[in-house]
Amino acid sequence: MNHKDIKNKIKESALSEMPDVLHKINLDSIEIEPEQVKTKINSHFNFKLAFTAFLLIITGFFAFQIFNISDTSYPLESDMEVLAFETISSQALLDYALVEETNLSNPLSMLTQSDANDAEEYLNTMTPLIKIAELMINNKDSITYQEYDSDLIDYEKRIHFSAYNLSNEIIEYDIYYNIQNETIDGQIRYEEYAYNFTKDNESLKMFKNDNDYIEVMDNMNSENHEFTYTYFKSQTEEFSTKIKMLLLNEQYQAEFDYEHKNGMKIGLLMKRQNQTTMDVDYHIEDQSEKFNGRFNVDTKSDETTGKMMYRFIFGDSSSVEMEKPNRPHHSMPGNSPEQGPPGHNH
Repeated sequence: MNHKDIKNKIKESALSEMPDVLHKINLDSIEIEPEQVKTKINSHFNFKLAFTAFLLIITGFFAFQIFNISDTSYPLESDMEVLAFETISSQALLDYALVEETNLSNPLSMLTQSDANDAEEYLNTMTPLIKIAELMINNKDSITYQEYDSDLIDYEKRIHFSAYNLSNEIIEYDIYYNIQNETIDGQIRYEEYAYNFTKDNESLKMFKNDNDYIEVMDNMNSENHEFTYTYFKSQTEEFSTKIKMLLLNEQYQAEFDYEHKNGMKIGLLMKRQNQTTMDVDYHIEDQSEKFNGRFNVDTKSDETTGKMMYRFIFGDSSSVEMEKPNRPHHSMPGNSPEQGPPGHNH
């Protein structure tokens, strides 16, 4: 119905209902709103709208991820690097287990004159951990892992590890191993000494002998590698150590948590200050005593004996020098390369 017809209809109604007031009605002043026309949205437009929304969501998600990327990378990049790390760190702990056991019973010094006095009784316990950190905590470019075919008849594969210690000397290890049915049987060698190990889906075990060994559990997650080391002497747990490896700005750092069966706990956070110095934050709990602090550690040669020393410089400028632990001989842990693993002779 057009506008003219509508107005005539109104006029007819007005004449029938109120003929006396028709002359007062101005029909031309009546505004009639046009009919709304409904537009159908086709399926092609619906698809474009949905696709555009999807792209916006995806773009927003990736933008969020980019702006929230951490500068932390995954520390150990392959199973080969994990195996090398587990064996080298186990060797360091097992090599000096006897030294640790000898010094764990030292009482806390009651004469507190400096930070060095507080921590000195525990430095013998810390040195095996510092020995590990010397090799494993460094600039990523200063540590290399290389895999080769074995040059020993008893093993198929070989990993050659090299890293610089705090004396800026290169230290090298060779890890030999076979893989059969997801089980690894191998040996780690350094100079004239060797340790034997086995690894399955649950843990790695490195042997001093049939009854004394280190067991390693890998508690890997998406951001770091965390390893738990337990030392068993005569099949009885003596101590455990957790090592959490991190990689930040291409620099390795690590958290160490040591706990002995007598209840003593030592926590260490270690990172390189430079090529020859390491920063160590420490926390010690022993019986009812708790204390913490920081020291820098480097190495120096003793002027009298010529032996390499660790030098610990504490936050209050007090310092302690202690002989750097050398590889034990004969009565200490370790096999010669000619010896096979305890109970696993080749």
